[in-house]
Amino acid sequence: MSRKRTGGKRRNPPGLGLRVGLSFLAITLLSILMVVLVFGLFLARRNARDLERQKEELLGQARAMAVELENLIRLEGARDERARLSLDRVAVFLTATGRLLRAMPVLADAEGNVMEPRARLEPRLPLKFTLPGEALVETDPRITELETEKLGRVAVAGVPMRRREGGFHALYLIKRIVDFNGDLNRGLFLYLGVACAVALALSLGLGLLLRRRITRPVEELTGAAREIAHGRLDRRVEAGGDREMVELSEAFNYMLGRLQESMELQRDFVANVSHELRTPLTSIEGFSLALQEGVARDEEKKRRYLRIITDESRRLMRILNDLLTLSRLDAGEFSLNPSPVDPREMLSALQERFAPAAQDKGLVLMTETSPGLHSVLADRDRLEQVLINLLDNAIKYSGPGGTVTVSVKRGEAGRVVFEVSDTGPGIPPEDLPRIFDRFFRVERSRSQQHGGSGLGLAICKQLVEAMGGAISAESQPGRGTVFRVELPA
Repeated sequence: MSRKRTGGKRRNPPGLGLRVGLSFLAITLLSILMVVLVFGLFLARRNARDLERQKEELLGQARAMAVELENLIRLEGARDERARLSLDRVAVFLTATGRLLRAMPVLADAEGNVMEPRARLEPRLPLKFTLPGEALVETDPRITELETEKLGRVAVAGVPMRRREGGFHALYLIKRIVDFNGDLNRGLFLYLGVACAVALALSLGLGLLLRRRITRPVEELTGAAREIAHGRLDRRVEAGGDREMVELSEAFNYMLGRLQESMELQRDFVANVSHELRTPLTSIEGFSLALQEGVARDEEKKRRYLRIITDESRRLMRILNDLLTLSRLDAGEFSLNPSPVDPREMLSALQERFAPAAQDKGLVLMTETSPGLHSVLADRDRLEQVLINLLDNAIKYSGPGGTVTVSVKRGEAGRVVFEVSDTGPGIPPEDLPRIFDRFFRVERSRSQQHGGSGLGLAICKQLVEAMGGAISAESQPGRGTVFRVELPA
């Protein structure tokens, strides 16, 4: 039994340019339709107003025609009163005048039967054409509208004849309703059609131009994205066009710059990690081989080699722990446990912890607290980790006879400010903006002398920011450095 395939080739949706063009065309067609509707309503109202005026004009034309017809009948009778009235002359007059007025004049008897013209001169009229009673006139001229079978709806202007020679009773001037404004309406609709066609052509041209204007930057961005996917991070997009496209291009270029910077930092990070891991591993491997091969024969040298191996192992462990901490911070998996922390109590514990190290190096360790301090809401362990790192650096880089000070005071907007200052060699101004970057060290010789991986200050910065605070540094070469940690109270 065959099984129907439920999947198939996915159809690509229409492109942005096509959708923009179709939308623009649809809006144009809708606008044209609305214009036509409004124009039609306006024309209908104008025709309704003009119809009454033109019906009065038709009645006036019928009166004038009746006078001329009476004069014609009188002249024919004056030539030969005994002669029978020439109906052909009357028919020709009626036909010629009707064509001039674009109407159909007829002469009818008292019963409304059409007497002239006959069908041979006016084929649209039947051989016997009887007007309804409401169209007949007796004494006064009047005009009315009728619905006929062959002519449709017509306006009939009736004028009684003062002379009844020949049996004529009244003159009726008949004109179709559609002929009143027919020429004008046809002209207006012709102009409207031409205008709509021009508007449609212009809209198509503008739609194509708009499509090109919109899709060209998008296609350029798409091409740039493909090149970036293949490793061309130096690709940039020309910012041009409308304001929105300029902003999009600038944002795209800014994203590329940040991406390129991030990739460079990542490459530097991998290189630095490799170097930092290689150094202790090389020492451990070298001294381990020396012990295995019996290079160190006396006990003192063996103990020194083992001490180096132990120190390098601890250094390697610190680097791995720092990397793990940074990785967890970057991934947002580092949890904080905020609680009220007494700043004075923390400074007292730090002084007690670092007093022996400062004394061994010949430094003076001081603590300063401002009165009226309140507790700060922070993760005690992480705050202590930050301050321990700063104090360790201050003691490490300060020479004998120097002073290291840890202070806490009230800052602006109720913030609590911790400061760790030293009298060490300081940091050059060109290096100060980068001291919180990963693996950045002011002087490699100084770092190799004192140890460290260049990750401590980067960890401090991310921990402080995770607690809602900020960390900064000020330094004067030869006079010392001050690190400042601000936390919300």
